[in-house]
Amino acid sequence: MAALIHPALWTRIETRLAQISLAGLLLIQLLIIYVMGTQPPLQWVHALYDDAYYYLGVALHLGQGLGSQFHPPLQTNGYQPLWLLLLSGLGLLAQGDRTLLAQLAVALTGLIWLACAGLMRRQHVVSPLAFILTLLLYPFVFCFGMETVLLLPAILLLLRTTPSQWGWRGACFALLFYSRLDALALAPVWTLAAWSSYALPQGSRRQQLQAWWHDAWRCASLTLALILPYLLLNQLWFGLPLPVSGVSKALGAVRGENMAVAVWYLSMAALPLSMVLLNTYWRYRLQCAAHPAQRLGGLCLATAALCALYYGLFSGWPVWDWYAWPLALATLFALSASLHYLALNLATGRNINRGNVAWGMVILCALALIVVSALSGARQIAYGAKAFFKPGFSEDWYPRQNLLLLQTFIAQQPPAVVAMGDRAGSLGYWLPSAWGFIHTEGLVASTAYWQALQAGQGPAFLAQHGVHWLVVDREQYMHGVDAAGQPLLGVVEPIQGLSARQGPYLLCFPPAAIGYQQTYQGQTRYVLDYHQRVSCPTTMEQDLTTLRQKYGALRHFSLPSEAPAGWLNRWLGLVW
Repeated sequence: MAALIHPALWTRIETRLAQISLAGLLLIQLLIIYVMGTQPPLQWVHALYDDAYYYLGVALHLGQGLGSQFHPPLQTNGYQPLWLLLLSGLGLLAQGDRTLLAQLAVALTGLIWLACAGLMRRQHVVSPLAFILTLLLYPFVFCFGMETVLLLPAILLLLRTTPSQWGWRGACFALLFYSRLDALALAPVWTLAAWSSYALPQGSRRQQLQAWWHDAWRCASLTLALILPYLLLNQLWFGLPLPVSGVSKALGAVRGENMAVAVWYLSMAALPLSMVLLNTYWRYRLQCAAHPAQRLGGLCLATAALCALYYGLFSGWPVWDWYAWPLALATLFALSASLHYLALNLATGRNINRGNVAWGMVILCALALIVVSALSGARQIAYGAKAFFKPGFSEDWYPRQNLLLLQTFIAQQPPAVVAMGDRAGSLGYWLPSAWGFIHTEGLVASTAYWQALQAGQGPAFLAQHGVHWLVVDREQYMHGVDAAGQPLLGVVEPIQGLSARQGPYLLCFPPAAIGYQQTYQGQTRYVLDYHQRVSCPTTMEQDLTTLRQKYGALRHFSLPSEAPAGWLNRWLGLVW
């Protein structure tokens, strides 16, 4: 059958669409930067994800020579090192200007996109159009200031290595580790997949194994040698070889109890897995050579399986959208292969006949799913952009509530120490320098706080460091009465752990301790005077013990709207 479209024309169309789309996204980035410079933070605070402000806070203080701290008084290593290193360089330029640093972070994201586009143009493995669609499919991975934006350029650099270049490959594995520690899971998957590249024309299987093993252990040794200084410096400076954020999430977790995370990864893997299988069948029908990106999609899916296993076994917390980075990369590579096979199909005219109507419908449905998902991501970005231009829009978003709290309550109080757990990134970042801040979840706290959680001394640690105000957001609080029959408000910190037999502690306050209150998105926020904390009755302590012993019970009690509904979800242990 005659070709429906010339390959050169298809390439030009694909490239032009990608260029126009990338230009549009960069224009949005420039518009965001402009709005940041001309409007107050209340209008654009949501341009970065709340967790991104933890990075910016540490980078801001490092840039001013104040040490590795999110906010005084605690030193922390709760971050991925390479992203913080880049942001700290921007912190040097900002010199304490919080708005400028946020603008530079947005600009850095756009520059990384451009760098990726340049690498793709040279390698001809990843489709630029697939890259744009993936940005829209996974905006929290690539667009909102998180460290996962670094993983794609690191992998594109890895693609430039050959099997015999074990030194460069080891350096790229270390680069992945420094970009995000769990990205090292790609190293064993990549190394095992490289076995087939060591086929020798006149050699035996034994010689092939020896050649592969020789390069594999040298690559692994170099990777370890490049990683070891980071671990040693962490141990020397902070008393822990790994980030305190990771060990805080593992505190009190029962090994293997958090396998609901694996179910989350499985649900998120539906799209890339379907595309990988579709590409396999498509290649079989076309009887053509495999596109390099098809193999890479499978490697990223295997990496996602390792990540799911790790978090299911060793972490007690749920995972968030940017943890799906291996699935985002799997989608990128699988989609690149799909576009290649589609172009080949159209160029050769193969498999376009009445006998393949069902096959054609499968392709159309898959492409429709991709387009609809990408439009959903674009809608999410547009929904956020709308807040830049419509005053009062989405004021229920908690980053805006954080800034409103700073403007209405904190601004009227003398400098003191504030403690807060979840959703504290933007509040801590914009908190005046004269104030102190302690993160009760421990993600950007110190090793000493983590040790206090281990010892059940969290409340005492806060008191010793002079905490005056405790900020908490909950849909539901614990309630009780004291010995005199007066009502008490019970607050548990932290609450994110699904498997957390150890760590969470109970704080009790009389109603008079409430200094300020906000209500948004079905949640009630209290600003509590920590000096008025009282002893909790035995019944409330027993309630906490009961909640901690059941998987997910503490989080679901505090945030019932996020609890799984229906017997099937409860049986699977799904968090979302």
